[in-house]
Amino acid sequence: MQQNREKEIIKTSFVGIIGNILLVTFKAIVGLLANSISIIMDAINNFTDALSSIITIIGTKLSNKKPNKKHPYGYGRIEYITSTLIAMLILFAGFMAIYESINSIIDYFKNGTMPHFEIYSIIIISIAIIIKLLIGLYFRHKGNKLNSEALKASGLDALFDSILSVSTLVGIIIAKYLNIYTEGYLGILIGIFIIRSGFEVLKESLSSMIGDRFDKEYIRQIKEETEKIINDYKIIINYDQDFSLS
Repeated sequence: MQQNREKEIIKTSFVGIIGNILLVTFKAIVGLLANSISIIMDAINNFTDALSSIITIIGTKLSNKKPNKKHPYGYGRIEYITSTLIAMLILFAGFMAIYESINSIIDYFKNGTMPHFEIYSIIIISIAIIIKLLIGLYFRHKGNKLNSEALKASGLDALFDSILSVSTLVGIIIAKYLNIYTEGYLGILIGIFIIRSGFEVLKESLSSMIGDRFDKEYIRQIKEETEKIINDYKIIINYDQDFSLS
Protein backbone atom coordinates (compact mmCIF):
# COMPACT_ATOMS: atom_id res chain seq x y z
CA MET A 1 0.00 0.00 0.00
CA GLN A 2 2.79 2.40 0.94
CA GLN A 3 4.72 1.54 -2.23
CA ASN A 4 1.66 2.27 -4.37
CA ARG A 5 1.26 5.64 -2.62
CA GLU A 6 4.91 6.47 -3.29
CA LYS A 7 4.59 5.55 -6.97
CA GLU A 8 1.44 7.66 -7.36
CA ILE A 9 3.06 10.71 -5.73
CA ILE A 10 6.16 10.39 -7.93
CA LYS A 11 4.04 9.87 -11.05
CA THR A 12 1.97 12.98 -10.22
CA SER A 13 5.12 14.99 -9.58
CA PHE A 14 6.60 13.98 -12.95
CA VAL A 15 3.42 15.21 -14.65
CA GLY A 16 3.95 18.55 -12.89
CA ILE A 17 7.60 18.73 -13.91
CA ILE A 18 6.89 18.07 -17.60
CA GLY A 19 3.93 20.47 -17.66
CA ASN A 20 5.80 23.29 -15.93
CA ILE A 21 8.92 22.93 -18.08
CA LEU A 22 6.76 23.31 -21.19
CA LEU A 23 5.09 26.38 -19.69
CA VAL A 24 8.45 27.89 -18.73
CA THR A 25 9.77 27.40 -22.27
CA PHE A 26 6.81 28.98 -24.05
CA LYS A 27 6.37 31.84 -21.58
CA ALA A 28 10.08 32.69 -21.55
CA ILE A 29 10.13 32.92 -25.35
CA VAL A 30 7.01 35.12 -25.43
CA GLY A 31 8.26 37.28 -22.54
CA LEU A 32 11.65 37.91 -24.15
CA LEU A 33 10.15 38.68 -27.57
CA ALA A 34 7.61 41.09 -26.08
CA ASN A 35 10.02 42.53 -23.48
CA SER A 36 7.36 41.79 -20.83
CA ILE A 37 8.48 41.54 -17.20
CA SER A 38 5.13 40.04 -16.14
CA ILE A 39 5.40 37.11 -18.57
CA ILE A 40 9.06 36.52 -17.70
CA MET A 41 8.22 36.48 -13.99
CA ASP A 42 5.33 34.14 -14.74
CA ALA A 43 7.83 31.81 -16.44
CA ILE A 44 10.19 31.98 -13.45
CA ASN A 45 7.27 31.19 -11.17
CA ASN A 46 6.50 28.08 -13.24
CA PHE A 47 10.16 27.11 -12.96
CA THR A 48 9.87 27.16 -9.16
CA ASP A 49 6.88 24.83 -9.54
CA ALA A 50 9.04 22.37 -11.46
CA LEU A 51 11.59 22.57 -8.64
CA SER A 52 8.77 21.96 -6.16
CA SER A 53 7.84 18.73 -7.92
CA ILE A 54 11.47 17.59 -7.88
CA ILE A 55 11.65 18.31 -4.14
CA THR A 56 8.40 16.37 -3.66
CA ILE A 57 9.89 13.30 -5.39
CA ILE A 58 13.03 13.47 -3.25
CA GLY A 59 10.99 13.96 -0.08
CA THR A 60 8.70 11.04 -0.90
CA LYS A 61 11.65 8.73 -1.54
CA LEU A 62 13.31 9.73 1.72
CA SER A 63 10.12 9.61 3.80
CA ASN A 64 9.52 5.97 2.82
CA LYS A 65 12.88 4.76 4.08
CA LYS A 66 12.55 1.95 6.59
CA PRO A 67 13.03 2.70 10.33
CA ASN A 68 16.49 2.06 11.75
CA LYS A 69 18.33 2.40 15.04
CA LYS A 70 18.97 6.10 14.50
CA HIS A 71 15.35 6.82 13.48
CA PRO A 72 13.17 4.05 14.97
CA TYR A 73 9.94 5.84 14.00
CA GLY A 74 10.90 6.09 10.34
CA TYR A 75 11.29 9.11 8.06
CA GLY A 76 7.63 10.03 7.45
CA ARG A 77 7.96 13.61 8.69
CA ILE A 78 10.40 14.41 5.88
CA GLU A 79 7.30 14.95 3.75
CA TYR A 80 6.36 17.88 6.00
CA ILE A 81 9.85 19.31 5.49
CA THR A 82 9.40 19.16 1.70
CA SER A 83 6.10 21.03 2.10
CA THR A 84 8.01 23.69 4.02
CA LEU A 85 10.58 23.96 1.22
CA ILE A 86 7.77 24.34 -1.31
CA ALA A 87 6.30 27.13 0.83
CA MET A 88 9.67 28.87 0.78
CA LEU A 89 9.73 28.65 -3.02
CA ILE A 90 6.24 30.15 -3.19
CA LEU A 91 7.30 33.01 -0.91
CA PHE A 92 10.45 33.60 -2.96
CA ALA A 93 8.42 33.75 -6.18
CA GLY A 94 6.00 36.20 -4.56
CA PHE A 95 8.68 38.59 -3.31
CA MET A 96 10.52 38.41 -6.64
CA ALA A 97 7.30 39.21 -8.50
CA ILE A 98 6.81 42.33 -6.36
CA TYR A 99 10.46 43.39 -6.66
CA GLU A 100 10.57 43.04 -10.45
CA SER A 101 7.16 44.67 -10.82
CA ILE A 102 8.31 47.73 -8.88
CA ASN A 103 11.40 47.96 -11.11
CA SER A 104 9.14 47.72 -14.16
CA ILE A 105 6.95 50.58 -12.88
CA ILE A 106 10.03 52.75 -12.21
CA ASP A 107 11.36 52.00 -15.70
CA TYR A 108 8.03 52.92 -17.25
CA PHE A 109 7.90 56.35 -15.54
CA LYS A 110 11.57 57.03 -16.34
CA ASN A 111 11.74 55.79 -19.93
CA GLY A 112 8.13 55.12 -20.95
CA THR A 113 9.03 51.49 -21.64
CA MET A 114 6.04 49.46 -22.81
CA PRO A 115 5.94 45.79 -23.81
CA HIS A 116 4.97 44.92 -27.38
CA PHE A 117 2.52 42.06 -27.73
CA GLU A 118 1.29 40.10 -30.75
CA ILE A 119 -1.83 37.94 -31.12
CA TYR A 120 0.22 34.78 -30.54
CA SER A 121 1.10 36.12 -27.06
CA ILE A 122 -2.57 36.18 -26.10
CA ILE A 123 -3.16 32.69 -27.52
CA ILE A 124 -0.14 31.13 -25.78
CA ILE A 125 -0.88 32.68 -22.38
CA SER A 126 -4.55 31.63 -22.66
CA ILE A 127 -3.52 28.02 -23.32
CA ALA A 128 -0.99 28.23 -20.46
CA ILE A 129 -3.75 29.32 -18.05
CA ILE A 130 -5.86 26.28 -18.93
CA ILE A 131 -2.89 23.91 -18.59
CA LYS A 132 -1.88 25.40 -15.25
CA LEU A 133 -5.42 25.22 -13.92
CA LEU A 134 -5.66 21.54 -14.88
CA ILE A 135 -2.30 20.81 -13.22
CA GLY A 136 -3.46 22.52 -10.02
CA LEU A 137 -6.74 20.60 -9.89
CA TYR A 138 -4.95 17.34 -10.67
CA PHE A 139 -2.41 17.88 -7.88
CA ARG A 140 -5.09 18.80 -5.34
CA HIS A 141 -7.13 15.72 -6.28
CA LYS A 142 -4.11 13.44 -5.93
CA GLY A 143 -2.99 15.20 -2.74
CA ASN A 144 -6.36 14.62 -1.06
CA LYS A 145 -6.59 11.06 -2.35
CA LEU A 146 -3.06 10.12 -1.22
CA ASN A 147 -3.09 12.38 1.87
CA SER A 148 0.10 14.07 0.67
CA GLU A 149 0.79 17.53 2.11
CA ALA A 150 3.44 18.15 -0.54
CA LEU A 151 1.01 17.49 -3.42
CA LYS A 152 -1.66 19.63 -1.77
CA ALA A 153 0.85 22.46 -1.42
CA SER A 154 1.91 22.14 -5.07
CA GLY A 155 -1.72 22.07 -6.15
CA LEU A 156 -2.54 25.25 -4.26
CA ASP A 157 0.53 26.92 -5.73
CA ALA A 158 -0.50 25.90 -9.26
CA LEU A 159 -4.03 27.29 -8.80
CA PHE A 160 -2.65 30.62 -7.61
CA ASP A 161 -0.28 30.60 -10.58
CA SER A 162 -3.24 30.27 -12.94
CA ILE A 163 -4.68 33.42 -11.32
CA LEU A 164 -1.33 35.13 -11.84
CA SER A 165 -1.43 34.14 -15.51
CA VAL A 166 -4.97 35.55 -15.83
CA SER A 167 -3.73 38.91 -14.57
CA THR A 168 -0.85 38.69 -17.03
CA LEU A 169 -3.32 38.03 -19.86
CA VAL A 170 -5.45 41.01 -18.80
CA GLY A 171 -2.32 43.18 -18.80
CA ILE A 172 -1.41 41.98 -22.29
CA ILE A 173 -4.86 42.78 -23.69
CA ILE A 174 -4.99 46.24 -22.07
CA ALA A 175 -1.44 47.08 -23.21
CA LYS A 176 -2.05 45.91 -26.78
CA TYR A 177 -5.46 47.41 -27.46
CA LEU A 178 -5.59 50.41 -25.08
CA ASN A 179 -1.86 51.17 -24.84
CA ILE A 180 -2.17 51.49 -21.06
CA TYR A 181 0.57 50.26 -18.75
CA THR A 182 -0.81 47.89 -16.09
CA GLU A 183 1.43 44.83 -15.81
CA GLY A 184 3.65 46.25 -13.04
CA TYR A 185 0.67 47.00 -10.80
CA LEU A 186 -0.92 43.64 -11.55
CA GLY A 187 2.39 41.96 -10.75
CA ILE A 188 2.46 43.56 -7.29
CA LEU A 189 -1.13 42.56 -6.58
CA ILE A 190 -0.58 38.94 -7.63
CA GLY A 191 2.75 38.86 -5.78
CA ILE A 192 0.86 39.67 -2.57
CA PHE A 193 -1.56 36.80 -3.22
CA ILE A 194 1.34 34.43 -3.90
CA ILE A 195 3.02 35.43 -0.63
CA ARG A 196 -0.24 34.88 1.22
CA SER A 197 -0.58 31.36 -0.19
CA GLY A 198 3.05 30.67 0.70
CA PHE A 199 2.46 31.61 4.33
CA GLU A 200 -0.65 29.42 4.43
CA VAL A 201 1.28 26.40 3.14
CA LEU A 202 4.13 27.15 5.55
CA LYS A 203 1.74 27.43 8.49
CA GLU A 204 0.08 24.11 7.63
CA SER A 205 3.34 22.22 7.14
CA LEU A 206 4.91 23.57 10.33
CA SER A 207 1.73 22.76 12.26
CA SER A 208 1.86 19.18 10.95
CA MET A 209 5.52 18.86 11.99
CA ILE A 210 4.74 20.06 15.52
CA GLY A 211 1.73 17.76 15.71
CA ASP A 212 -1.84 18.59 14.72
CA ARG A 213 -4.89 17.51 16.63
CA PHE A 214 -6.61 14.64 14.85
CA ASP A 215 -9.74 15.36 12.85
CA LYS A 216 -12.97 14.70 14.83
CA GLU A 217 -14.27 12.29 12.19
CA TYR A 218 -10.98 10.36 12.31
CA ILE A 219 -11.19 10.15 16.13
CA ARG A 220 -14.79 8.95 15.89
CA GLN A 221 -13.80 6.18 13.48
CA ILE A 222 -10.97 5.05 15.77
CA LYS A 223 -13.36 5.03 18.72
CA GLU A 224 -15.90 2.92 16.81
CA GLU A 225 -13.26 0.41 15.70
CA THR A 226 -11.86 0.21 19.24
CA GLU A 227 -15.33 -0.41 20.69
CA LYS A 228 -15.90 -3.18 18.12
CA ILE A 229 -12.66 -4.87 19.14
CA ILE A 230 -13.55 -4.58 22.85
CA ASN A 231 -17.06 -5.95 22.26
CA ASP A 232 -15.69 -8.84 20.20
CA TYR A 233 -13.20 -9.56 22.97
CA LYS A 234 -15.99 -9.55 25.58
CA ILE A 235 -18.03 -11.99 23.47
CA ILE A 236 -15.06 -14.34 23.22
CA ILE A 237 -14.41 -14.14 26.97
CA ASN A 238 -18.07 -14.79 27.80
CA TYR A 239 -18.17 -17.69 25.36
CA ASP A 240 -15.06 -19.24 26.89
CA GLN A 241 -16.45 -18.82 30.40
CA ASP A 242 -19.79 -20.42 29.42
CA PHE A 243 -17.99 -23.24 27.69
CA SER A 244 -15.75 -23.93 30.72
CA LEU A 245 -18.76 -24.00 33.06
CA SER A 246 -20.55 -26.56 30.96
